[in-house]
Amino acid sequence: MTEPITPATSARIIGLADQSIEVAEEGLNQFVALRRRLLQKEATADVAVHNAVEFSYLLQFDFNCLLIEFVRYTGSSRGSVYGRLLVLLIHESTRTLQSILGRQFQIQLAATIGRDDALAECRALHRLAVELHRHSQARYGDVRDGILAHRDADPEIRLRLIAMTHDHQAVGDLVTRMQEVVLRLARLTAEYVRVLAKQADAKTSLMPPPPTP
Repeated sequence: MTEPITPATSARIIGLADQSIEVAEEGLNQFVALRRRLLQKEATADVAVHNAVEFSYLLQFDFNCLLIEFVRYTGSSRGSVYGRLLVLLIHESTRTLQSILGRQFQIQLAATIGRDDALAECRALHRLAVELHRHSQARYGDVRDGILAHRDADPEIRLRLIAMTHDHQAVGDLVTRMQEVVLRLARLTAEYVRVLAKQADAKTSLMPPPPTP
């Protein structure tokens, strides 16, 4: 089993992850309120992007919660448990992202943001998610199937699969690649939410005043 990371590095990662958790939780609550406000005004909803935004906040929250515990206990069997849960999260979420970040999302988000390079960024993010899922499947597909999704009946196979996640450096490399996906998605969706909030404010200012009694 690999050696634990240094206390200074651990503290830095945990501090950043804690901040990401707070941002995700607050962002999700605010976005849900914004989405409902737009629906009340019968504003046209970018359904594909709204789904991606909420998925992004939930993914950011779950990923960083597990990351904190993985870093805190890296180098131990307990750390391997969180490593396996991270493997499962990465494997399943990147599969979901392949559909969520598809063509409809790319077109709607790029049109709302209005930047010339927004569509290219969306496509690059989609490719990144596809590549990471393929890497996860090749490296940890057996772990996902034999330990996380269900328990393999053969005890020796179970032990071999569990041992695969004792290599915390390899799990950490997968986690680092996932961090890039999460960060890119968070940046795109944050920009989208800022534009959407301005549109909501503009729609509010254009609404006629309520009738006087």
